[in-house]
Amino acid sequence: MKNRFFKFIISLCLTAAVADFLPAMAEAQTSISRRQSFQEQIQFNSELENGKDVSFAQVLADPDNLQLNMAYAKTQIRHGDIKGASGTLERMLRVNPRLHELRLFYAAVLYRLDNIAEAKMELQKLEGIKLPEKAVKEKKELTRLIAIREKTYTLNAQISAGIVQDSNRNSFPEDETIVYPNGATLTFEGEEKKDKSTIGIAAVNFERKTGMYGQNSFFLGGSYYMSKQDKLTDLDMGIMTLNGGFRMTGRTSMLTPQIVYSTLKLDGDSYLDSYGGSLKLDKLLNKKNIAYAEARYLKQDYLNSASHQDNKSRSGGTYGGSIGLKHIINAGMTFELEGSALVKDADMDSYDTNTYGLAARHFWLLGKNTYLLSSLSASQEAYSKAPETLYEILVSQGKKRKDTVIRGSLTFGMPVYKSLSLSLAYEYYSNDSNIQIYKYTNNKMTGMLNWKFSM
Repeated sequence: MKNRFFKFIISLCLTAAVADFLPAMAEAQTSISRRQSFQEQIQFNSELENGKDVSFAQVLADPDNLQLNMAYAKTQIRHGDIKGASGTLERMLRVNPRLHELRLFYAAVLYRLDNIAEAKMELQKLEGIKLPEKAVKEKKELTRLIAIREKTYTLNAQISAGIVQDSNRNSFPEDETIVYPNGATLTFEGEEKKDKSTIGIAAVNFERKTGMYGQNSFFLGGSYYMSKQDKLTDLDMGIMTLNGGFRMTGRTSMLTPQIVYSTLKLDGDSYLDSYGGSLKLDKLLNKKNIAYAEARYLKQDYLNSASHQDNKSRSGGTYGGSIGLKHIINAGMTFELEGSALVKDADMDSYDTNTYGLAARHFWLLGKNTYLLSSLSASQEAYSKAPETLYEILVSQGKKRKDTVIRGSLTFGMPVYKSLSLSLAYEYYSNDSNIQIYKYTNNKMTGMLNWKFSM
């Protein structure tokens, strides 16, 4: 009975972990690219955060004052009106074409507007002109970014390795004794087991631009995750994920259909194969807010093994979606709120579930490529029917299971040397269930070194 209990608990935990982890792996390189793009924006705006706002009325009162015009252009950028700032800078250069540092600034603004051809023209006008040392470095960096933007393809790769420490890796319940209405008890011997594991991640993503102006693209990606436990070796995992799709970009929206396949091995045995797809729409509402909606479907095929002989009964399809809003607080900070719903239709009806969740995320770029990412989520998973097997009826007393999961995490990242970075993370996980043997908490600490490169 005890062995069956722990195998059952472990398999349920893995199911939940895989459901969370596989989509994250499929999105790994997309997140890297978005972070890089965001950091480019921060680099561009980092010197514009200070200073007082200047109104258009002040410019009209003294239109030939170049310093005032420059301050007004920076005001426009601070308020998200980059196109308006380009007009202000262009007007200033017509008045005085010898404002070389201002021309460099104008080229950067054109780059942010995706007007690559004109940005290159402005940089060419600076060839042979002596600039201050700081401006020379900025010109070199802008030239590099333009060269990357002009490429018809990009290839990003990342290799990570680290150590994870769990306070309750075996998901042992807070109360190990079941008390039945007639006074009888059932006690599971054991205790929470701390364990550490070494983990490794390798990921690669290829993207090819299409169309006359490269506004659309198709992408292919793959990743592999492995973990080796120090003590609980039967929880060693290996996960391979492959994904591909297409991004169709309009003036204020982006539509992304993609397909994904993944396979998981547990302690060397095939445990789960998943395949499906998603369709996501991102919509720019205004200068500060981006809304998105995503629909997903995933077919899960659980596989029997020597240690999981009744695993296939949990197979089935999962479908659902999410809607969210990302708010740009300032040039170095974003806040995101997301709601989700997921339905699982399993081969055995007692594994059918309905899950609803709410998540909040905050990203803060601290400067010098350091960042702080925090998240808090809550979800409720309700099983549609009471358990059917004798063992599950025994531990649940015939009740329909309902779990409430609270998860909070904090991740700090910082550069180490060139393309090498360090990330430190803490996660609190609490599973509150109406069936006491599924009620447990876990604290996780992670330290990772990450190396990435682009071609």
